[in-house]
Amino acid sequence: MKPWQLVIVVIALLATGYSVFSGITRESGITLPDSKVFADVQTGALYRIDSSETVVVPGRSPSSGERVLWPVIEREDGWFLSNRYLEGAQRNTLASEAEAIDLETGQISVTTGPESIRYRR
Repeated sequence: MKPWQLVIVVIALLATGYSVFSGITRESGITLPDSKVFADVQTGALYRIDSSETVVVPGRSPSSGERVLWPVIEREDGWFLSNRYLEGAQRNTLASEAEAIDLETGQISVTTGPESIRYRR
């Protein structure tokens, strides 16, 4: 091996070592939420469900057992159905008949919550 080739190998090993070390020791800067908020579009009740639990959208309401729980986000002017789910809610029979959601804007008329619950499918 020629001396210049040895220098390139050493530099590559040092760069790899630094990259691994800095990747292990620094924080990612990404924090995932530990819970999600869902709204019962029939009653306006908000429920906080642990992120480790799986919820098929629309989820079952803990009060009625009907599939009327939709993911929501909080904005300055209230709680809104996530844009990702708005079209699905507009086509959903139970959501389209619900009184606690404005299907044009996705805004929820909140009555209670968010209450932390353990979700049951």
